[in-house]
Amino acid sequence: MEEWRLIIDQEPLAGSMNMAIDEAIHTLYTSVNRPTLRFYQWARPTISIGYFQFLEREIDGQALKERNMDIIRRQTGGRTVLHSNEITYSIVIPEQHAKLPPGTNDSYRKISQCLQVGFRYLQIETSWKSNVEKMHHQTSACFDTPAKYELLIDGKKIVGSAQKREAGVILQHGSIPIKNHAYDLFDVLKFESVEERKHMRKRYETKASYLEEVVLGEVSSEQVIHAFCKGFQEVFAVHLKAERLLDEEKKLALSLVANKYGTHQWNYRR
Repeated sequence: MEEWRLIIDQEPLAGSMNMAIDEAIHTLYTSVNRPTLRFYQWARPTISIGYFQFLEREIDGQALKERNMDIIRRQTGGRTVLHSNEITYSIVIPEQHAKLPPGTNDSYRKISQCLQVGFRYLQIETSWKSNVEKMHHQTSACFDTPAKYELLIDGKKIVGSAQKREAGVILQHGSIPIKNHAYDLFDVLKFESVEERKHMRKRYETKASYLEEVVLGEVSSEQVIHAFCKGFQEVFAVHLKAERLLDEEKKLALSLVANKYGTHQWNYRR
């Protein structure tokens, strides 16, 4: 059976380090030469924005400071996510992997199947839409509208994911919220009026879900991660071996924090 590397961070990390580690694993894939599945959490509430978003147009910098939130720009696309009380996953895998369908949409579908099986181990049934209509009057929040093959519970989005492809290697990472973030998130998004903010936040809460809303009884982050690991093992028919980052991955991650993710130039470049 094929063996993949499993990285589970034992301590929550700063947003800059989380993004730097993901990029280091992606960049140095050939040093490991096996797919890597990683699960991690965040040391403090952090807003992440997609690579192509205009930060100052969409995010209220003063509100961020008042709420003591961090801000980080992802190397992947997509829209705004508030990372707080959540499980985050990332997977680094070559585009030509024998068990991964070619094409962006089909690879999303395959990875969503892994998460879907993981949710079943938590006694949660999910679905997805293979064709997603363009929504009007949506906000810049990621969970406002599902993308193709993103998972839904009773029509509400439960996982937000984004992907990057470079040098023949895919990085996909995604957010699985445990608690409702709507108030904190919408407090830092920009709107033309207070009334619009309230209206769009109320609408958002009909579109986004979170684990505490749907899970049966108490569930720990360890149980959630274990369930998703089983999902990846089952769908890809692989064995996950728990390991640590390579020294060269750690070194590159620290450099990326110092020179990229921890800098104003990167995060506010648009």
